[in-house]
Amino acid sequence: MTTARRSWRVARTGVMSCVRVKSRFLAALWCMACSSQSLGGAGHVGLAGKSRAPEACAAHASEIRQAVLDVTTRQHNVGLSVAISRYGQIVFSEGFGFADLEDSVRVSPQTRFAIASVTKAFTGIALLKAVERGQIDLDTPIQRYVPSFPRKPGPDITARLLAAHLGGIRHWKDERSPALYARHFDDVQDILSLFAEDSLVAPAGSGYHYSSYGYDLLGIAIQTTAGRRFQDAVSADLISGLGLTHTQFDDPRRIIPLRSRHYSFYDPTTSAELAELMRVPDWDYSYNMAAGNMISTTEDLVRFGDAVSHPGLLSAQSLALLYRRPQIDTVQSSMSFGWFVSPPDTLPLRIHINGANAGIQAGLYVYPESRLVIALASNTWGRGSRSGELTGTRPLDLPSRIAQACGQ
Repeated sequence: MTTARRSWRVARTGVMSCVRVKSRFLAALWCMACSSQSLGGAGHVGLAGKSRAPEACAAHASEIRQAVLDVTTRQHNVGLSVAISRYGQIVFSEGFGFADLEDSVRVSPQTRFAIASVTKAFTGIALLKAVERGQIDLDTPIQRYVPSFPRKPGPDITARLLAAHLGGIRHWKDERSPALYARHFDDVQDILSLFAEDSLVAPAGSGYHYSSYGYDLLGIAIQTTAGRRFQDAVSADLISGLGLTHTQFDDPRRIIPLRSRHYSFYDPTTSAELAELMRVPDWDYSYNMAAGNMISTTEDLVRFGDAVSHPGLLSAQSLALLYRRPQIDTVQSSMSFGWFVSPPDTLPLRIHINGANAGIQAGLYVYPESRLVIALASNTWGRGSRSGELTGTRPLDLPSRIAQACGQ
């Protein structure tokens, strides 16, 4: 029995216990998952409790707007979009500034922003869909689905470990050069050549090591088992399936309407602070297809976030996996299937993912118990943006201030 499989069995009898879970919502969800019952429809609403109606956010729109302006003015961001949904209803959606500064094109709800690592949330949910269909076993060595990926010394690398950044796969070194930014990858399989022969940074399952390549490896597994391109598999399951009409994988060679340009007060290659704003080149991020190469609108993002706030897109069993921090023996990860999960001793439950590339800031926050979803996207590395204030998780950061205004 592998370490990952042994830990999962412990989790089913321990972590997924109605008695030991502080949140009544999670206790009910996990008990339903164990008994294979459904939590859809009115059952979910009753568990989550509609103590705050969707109007709660709308009633504080001026407070939310001021919080956004406080941050974006301080950072001198060129453009920013914020959308909020409650119980599947968009209650706030506004654009600030410019999508294209040169041509004075203002941000609108239809502006498409690059979302960088928020892409991982799509890959993580696509993985869970593949598991539900029986296409992928989370605890089988990844070579079953990606035979061209070499076996490494030590414990097996599995999809479960990769999804939690516990696989020991490295992150970036110095490969992100102008030559790589100018190359387009049509097939996620081709990304394998960038890292497959490298040594692990640590044995699989021994520690948390953030790795975009680990998610690209998952993308290859999804492609293999789906029998079609990774992009097409994600589109069928999530983009088309949820009606995300302004969401797609980016390609700088293509003409894509309403796509924002990118700007920065930091050098995009050295990250040195600049005295003046610069335009970021139209780089190609397809080398990171399954971990950082999608574009979307904030309204599409909150629709996606709402879909993982209750059973429907995913089963109760899959949501039970998504909503808890994975643990392998004594090693715990804060990321579960593309989403960072709040600590188990904090309430309310929150899952989120944020992303950044040169001239890109994005974040997606989901509070499942109240079906509150917040999405933010900017086309600027603004002044002081290294603090993560725009998409961070600290109590005074913008997403937390918005959540407080909505009653969280």
